[in-house]
Amino acid sequence: MKFISLITRRTAGTAAFAISLCLQSQAMAAGSPAPSQSADDLITAAQAVLSRIDAKQETSLWQTAAPFMKALINQSEFQTQTREARAALGEVTERRWASVTRLIYPADSKTPPPGLYANVDFASIQKDGKTSFEMVSFRFNEQGHWELTGYRPRQSQ
Repeated sequence: MKFISLITRRTAGTAAFAISLCLQSQAMAAGSPAPSQSADDLITAAQAVLSRIDAKQETSLWQTAAPFMKALINQSEFQTQTREARAALGEVTERRWASVTRLIYPADSKTPPPGLYANVDFASIQKDGKTSFEMVSFRFNEQGHWELTGYRPRQSQ
């Protein structure tokens, strides 16, 4: 697969398939206050993203994508690649967050744009008892919202 997340490519070593886009969580869309920079808010936002991916709601994720992300991948590719990547994990029966890592890209950063980023990593238990891993990446935007910038499922840590 040709599309690699800007964040996971720089932070995860060898890059597997990843998606990138911009998302304001359903709570923000409903008029709730903007999230803070807390780890709890990041974990909650990441769980919401994973729920939408599990429910095959890639189109709604795409529709909220940031313009710079839409320039990297079109809607059809995004939907196909997201579904294929998620399907490779099989049925997930439980997710446990494993870590939250914050990164700061300086003002002169071109790719990704400058700012505060975060990765939320989950250990995901599959129906057959095996453990896989899923990383959800975000950027804290100028409006004070966490925007999704990547999803990277993988079989090993």
